[in-house]
Amino acid sequence: MARHASFFILALLVTACVQYSLVKPARVLIGDVYYVDAQIAWNKKTEGKAEIWTVDGPLLQELRFIKGIEDGDALFEGRVGNKLPPFKSKMTAIEIKELFEASLAQIGLAQLKTLNLRPNDFGKASGFRFEFTYVLKNGLEKQGFALGAVIDEKLHMIIYSGTRLHYYPKHKDEVERLVRSIRML
Repeated sequence: MARHASFFILALLVTACVQYSLVKPARVLIGDVYYVDAQIAWNKKTEGKAEIWTVDGPLLQELRFIKGIEDGDALFEGRVGNKLPPFKSKMTAIEIKELFEASLAQIGLAQLKTLNLRPNDFGKASGFRFEFTYVLKNGLEKQGFALGAVIDEKLHMIIYSGTRLHYYPKHKDEVERLVRSIRML
């Protein structure tokens, strides 16, 4: 019986790892809308309209590409029974920041703070940027930034976050170079 349980656990671990693929340092197409230049190797998985990249693991740090959220879509994939607030294509940058806050609050993040909302180019598109901090239920402090734009009535965002004390600063410079490299198709 223990042998079967060990095999089952091993099978779960293998299938959990399979969902990630390697992103080599190169120019990478995101959602058939823009390219970014990855400076380092990342691991990637897809969740709905999001690509999630990580170097050290998604609980430690992640780079999330939101690819073309349309009217009525949620910013993040909701958990079962957890209906997240919808995006509307006419939202302003302030309203999108509030959508971000409401979505993360509903997911269950604590002590979420957003700050320094400002205009910021997203490639050639006029966009916005803001920073944020939050605390996980286990007390782990995280921080990050979000950059986004509404392009052809669809929301595109790049959200970088990591543990405040080590993993956020560890790859922040590479991510800053990546967001400066955005080239629209």
